[in-house]
Amino acid sequence: MKNLFENWKKFINEAVNISYSGVVLDVESVEDVGSVEDVGSVKVVGSVELLKQKALEEVPELKEGYVFKTRAGEGLPHHMTINMGPLKMAGYKVGDKIELEVISFGVSKDAVAAEVRPPFPIDTKSRPHITIAIAVGGTPFNSNKIQDWRKCKSLTIKGVVQEVPEK
Repeated sequence: MKNLFENWKKFINEAVNISYSGVVLDVESVEDVGSVEDVGSVKVVGSVELLKQKALEEVPELKEGYVFKTRAGEGLPHHMTINMGPLKMAGYKVGDKIELEVISFGVSKDAVAAEVRPPFPIDTKSRPHITIAIAVGGTPFNSNKIQDWRKCKSLTIKGVVQEVPEK
């Protein structure tokens, strides 16, 4: 019976063509309210906007020559990759809410990223990170090649484990 369920799950995942599994950042209605919502004297900001703001403070180079969208128009920052294809790493379940600790920012002429500390191991060759911005005409993949990592004051961001289908 177990084998039947495993084969069914494999069939469903192959039919959907999962591009990658990752922790997709929580926007907490950021896009709906124009990025920041006033709640008394406290500003409530989603993880996407919080990460952008912190990066702009910590990485002066980010103010010129980088964009927060891919060539396809998808917004950055977006996610931390757990593994390519359907979710296979122990400890993660689709739908789980995850906290990621930002521990440094990486900078290259092609990309800016945040290094994060995930709660469980991930299956990538590069350090765990979230692409924040890319050079005009660049691709998010370039953040995998960053060599200049700068420690920062710890910051916690949130997201949800998802299997992201190919487009």
